[in-house]
Amino acid sequence: MGITMLRWQIAWFALVFTLPIAPTTAIAQTASLPADAQAALKKGLAAANEQQWEMAIQNFQDARKIAPDAPEIYYDLGLAESKIPGRELRAVAWFGAYLAATPNAPNTAAVRDLISELQTKSQGNVDRLIKATEVADSLLPDTPIKHNGGILGNLTNKPDQDRMQSLYDVANLWASAGNSANAVKAAHRIGQAGYNETNSLSQIVAAQASAGHIADAIETASSFDDVNESKTAKLAIAAAQAKAGDLEGARATLLAAQQRAGKEKSAYMLNALGVDIARAQASIGDISGARKTAEMMPSPVAKTWAYLAMAEAQIKAGDFAAAQATLAIAQKAADMWNSLTAEQKKARCNCQLSEPQDQSTLAFLELRIGQMLADTGDLSGARLALRIAQKYTKLISSPQSKSSQAAQTAEAQANVGDVAGAQESARLISDSMWKSNAARAIVAAQAKAGDVAGAQRTADLTGDPNVTSMAKYIIADAQAKRASSSSDSTPPPKASAAAPTLPAVSVSDWIRELDTLNTPLFTDLSGSVKAPQQTYKMIYPGSSIDPSETDTKRTFKALVAIAQNTISAKTTIDQMWKRQLAQAAKP
Repeated sequence: MGITMLRWQIAWFALVFTLPIAPTTAIAQTASLPADAQAALKKGLAAANEQQWEMAIQNFQDARKIAPDAPEIYYDLGLAESKIPGRELRAVAWFGAYLAATPNAPNTAAVRDLISELQTKSQGNVDRLIKATEVADSLLPDTPIKHNGGILGNLTNKPDQDRMQSLYDVANLWASAGNSANAVKAAHRIGQAGYNETNSLSQIVAAQASAGHIADAIETASSFDDVNESKTAKLAIAAAQAKAGDLEGARATLLAAQQRAGKEKSAYMLNALGVDIARAQASIGDISGARKTAEMMPSPVAKTWAYLAMAEAQIKAGDFAAAQATLAIAQKAADMWNSLTAEQKKARCNCQLSEPQDQSTLAFLELRIGQMLADTGDLSGARLALRIAQKYTKLISSPQSKSSQAAQTAEAQANVGDVAGAQESARLISDSMWKSNAARAIVAAQAKAGDVAGAQRTADLTGDPNVTSMAKYIIADAQAKRASSSSDSTPPPKASAAAPTLPAVSVSDWIRELDTLNTPLFTDLSGSVKAPQQTYKMIYPGSSIDPSETDTKRTFKALVAIAQNTISAKTTIDQMWKRQLAQAAKP
C-alpha cells in the first residue's frame, strides 16, 4: 500500500469507526399484511434482533416485493439501514417514504428525530470525505507559479494547472457541503499559492447557492468587490433565491448587482455586465428592473439583447401585448446601432468591430425579433422583421456563416407564411446541408397553405433524394390536417393557466431516489473509499486513464468525485425532506 493511500485511509477510518451506534428501536410489524409478507418480516425481525442488518434488509425487501405499498415495510427498512454506517441517506429516504405514506402516523415525532440524527451523521460522512480529499490534495506536488495575472494569465505547464484545479476542487467541496469557514480557508490557500483568490470566492458563492446555502453565499459574496466576480456571485444567489420562491430577495440581489455594475466606467464591461443582469432580472419577472438595467448600457446592441430577454419572459407569462411593445423597443435599438458610424459604435461598446461581425449580429437579432413576434401572434410584424434579417444576412461575407443564418431565416419566414421571402433567403445558401434544411421548411409551409404542386417543385429543385422522399410525408400530413380542420371547425378549448406550485413529495419520489442510491457508493461507503479509483470507474463507466497522471493525482480525482456525488445526493435528500416538512405543516 502506497504512502498516499495509507494516509487518507487512516484519516477516514479513525473517524468512521469511532461513531456511536444508536440502540436498536423496535421494528414495526402489521398483521394486515399477506402471510408471505408477514413471514418475510418475521425473518427480518429475527435477523435485526441479532444485529444482522444486511440479512434483515434482504428479508424486508422480500416482504416489499409482496406488499410494495406497505408503509410499515418502509419503516423497517429505514431502521435497518440506519444501523449500517454510510447508509444514512438511504435510511432517511425510507423514513421519508414511510411518513409520505402515513403522514398522521403515531410515531411521526420519533421518526422525525431519527431523521435529524441521520442527517447529522450524513453531514459527518461528508466532512470526513472532504478531509480525506484534503489529505490527498496535500500530497500533490507544489509547482512553481509561472503564469502571469492569476487565473486569467498564461498557464505555462500542466502540473501548474492541475495544482490550481485541485485547490479549487477542495474549496468548492466545502462550499457545496455548507461549511463556509473551511471553504473560505481553502480560498485563502489559493491566494497564498499565487492564484486568483477572488475568482475562487466567487465559485464558492455559486456552489453555496446551488446547494441551497443562500445565507452563506451572501456572506461570502460580501467579502470581495471585484465587479465581474461580484456580478457572477450575485446572479448565482438570485437564481437560488428565485428557485426557493424568494422573488423579493432575488430582485433585491439583482438590484445590488445593477447598482454595482453602474459604477463601472468601461463601456465594454458595463454592456457585458448589464446584459447578464438584465437577463437574470427578466427571468424572475422583474421587467421594470431589467428596463432600468438596459437603460444604463451605452451600446444599442447590448440594449437589444436585454429587451429580447424581457420579451421572452413576457411571452412565457402570456402577456403578448407587452412583449410586442418590448420588441418594438428592441427593433428601435437595433436600428439605432445600424445608423451609427464606426467611431460612434466603438465609443458605445469600447470594442474592436469588424463589419461582417456587425452584420451577422444584426441579422441574428432581427431573426429573434421576428421569431418572438410570431410567438405573440403578430405575423405581419414578424414577416417585416425577418425581411430585415434577410437584408443583413446578404451582407455577411463568410459563406458558412451566411448559409447558417440564411437557413434559419428561411425557416422562420416559412413558418410565418412568407414563402416568397423564405425562397429568397434560401437562394443565399451555399452549403448543401443548410440548403436542405431550408427546403424542408419551405415545403412544409407550401403544403400547409395547400400549394402541393409548389411544395413538390421546391423539393425536386434541391436534387436531394432525402428531401424529395421526406416531402411526400410532409405533403400527406399537411393534407390530412387540412381535411381534419375543415370537418371540425370548433377550436379546442384553451387550457387555463395554473399557478406554478411545487409538487408534493410522494412515496414514489422517495422510491425513485432510493433507486439512484442503490449503488456501492451509498450501500458500502467505507468500501468505496477504500478503493477510490475503482469507485471512480463505477461513477464514470468507460472513463479512460490519463497516462500523464500520477497515482496520487488519480486518487485525489477519485476522492473528489466520491465527495461530489455524496454531497449532491445529500442535498437532494435534504431538500426533499425540507419540502415534505413544509407540506406537512400546511393546514
